[in-house]
Amino acid sequence: MGSADISRRDTLRMVGSAALVALHSSGGDAAETGLPAAGALRPALTLFSRHLHWASVEEAIEVTASAGFGGIAWTVRPGAHVLPENVARDLPRVVELTHRAGLNTPLIVTGLRNAQSPYAEAIVETAAGLGIRTYRGQIEAKAYDFSGDVPAQLETLRPAVAGLVRLNERYGATALIHTHGGMLAGAVWDTWLLVRDFDPNRIGINFDTGYGTMWAGRGWTEAVRFARPYIRSLSLKDFRWRLQEQPGRRQWLGEICPPGQGMVDFQEMFSYFQSTGFHGPAEVQFEYPIEVPGRAAPLDLMVGDVGTLQLAMPKADFIALLKRDADFYAARLRDTGLAPA
Repeated sequence: MGSADISRRDTLRMVGSAALVALHSSGGDAAETGLPAAGALRPALTLFSRHLHWASVEEAIEVTASAGFGGIAWTVRPGAHVLPENVARDLPRVVELTHRAGLNTPLIVTGLRNAQSPYAEAIVETAAGLGIRTYRGQIEAKAYDFSGDVPAQLETLRPAVAGLVRLNERYGATALIHTHGGMLAGAVWDTWLLVRDFDPNRIGINFDTGYGTMWAGRGWTEAVRFARPYIRSLSLKDFRWRLQEQPGRRQWLGEICPPGQGMVDFQEMFSYFQSTGFHGPAEVQFEYPIEVPGRAAPLDLMVGDVGTLQLAMPKADFIALLKRDADFYAARLRDTGLAPA
């Protein structure tokens, strides 16, 4: 994890930076939300730590605060800052450093497919003991086979969901299924079909604004209203259509793009969630490729394990890109009242 401590000067600097953008919660208990014990701060925006695999834990915290995020969604899975086999030892220290810098940890991101996944109970128990009772799982990362019985394929996931629910009942935790279109339980409507018979406090949905709109079109408005009791966090992305022309075929493909340059109507979407009293974390995923001068291929910050990935651009430039997105989302959250002004 690198250095076991952060200097007082660095801590104060990071706290000051985070304080400029952290939003005050309307209430809630710190022990149940993953917030620092010192106050009722709730993150305006939470950065997905996968984008920071090139950095140590300490540097990742510094970058997150400098870019204007209020929290970090730490990954606890192979190749991450916190390895599953070391979760009981490392996650408490990572959370302590994060909170000391004035940042929050409202959820963690895991690779748990079911309750039998390696170290599943250790991960859930450790996180819950730190007040982090929400985690993203993976369930099943494969596409539907349209040559077979599609509803039956969705039903094959029900035992895994039931097992996670039983595990979560022991620790007061909530597992979230990420709506990554093109996969089993990847759209909003099919995720709701899968979880609707279970307690929404034990299993829920991480609604991806980009993929949710890409796969449902204007139908996202109906889909989120069906699924709303289960939507416990947002994953903020934008997307646009790109025309791919081949001999004899024209095909429109969806691609993730910088926020504000795509099809997602954040004003309407955030206004709806505000009207329902939504108060979960808003996690930002920096999924679109970045063009870097002098680099042949665009920079993809969604790949690479800790210790094997290097940042292929000046850190200051990367922070500026993160801050651009954070500023965009923070403005939309304030405009719609989903976050206090």
